[in-house]
Amino acid sequence: MQSDALVLRGILLAVQQDSVNALKLWAEAATMGNALAATNTEILQNGVFETISNRLEKSNEREQIEKVSLDLFLRQPAFDTIIKLESPGMQGQWSRTDKKMFLEQSKIFAHFISQKRYAVLHLQMKII
Repeated sequence: MQSDALVLRGILLAVQQDSVNALKLWAEAATMGNALAATNTEILQNGVFETISNRLEKSNEREQIEKVSLDLFLRQPAFDTIIKLESPGMQGQWSRTDKKMFLEQSKIFAHFISQKRYAVLHLQMKII
């Protein structure tokens, strides 16, 4: 999971036009065996780090996983784990939840840089 966090931090830096530090994080994640690190490095170095699809039209229905909507969750987030991140040029918070929201088949991850700058992922786990 540590390498996944490095990849996500690298993506956030790349979006902020800090490709030098993004590449450093991805190189570190690649040494841990993270395949996405190499993919993101290749994309950034080839100059195709951009949105590849148009925004979806707004819908009157909220997307939900396990009856949890991310926009409603963000109004009153409840995290099981909170890790403060401080490194040169970046401060923020990495958070995870499943138990507090009674999630059995998914997890919510969030990376906060500020109240207006954040990334939130709601991952559905495949149950076999």
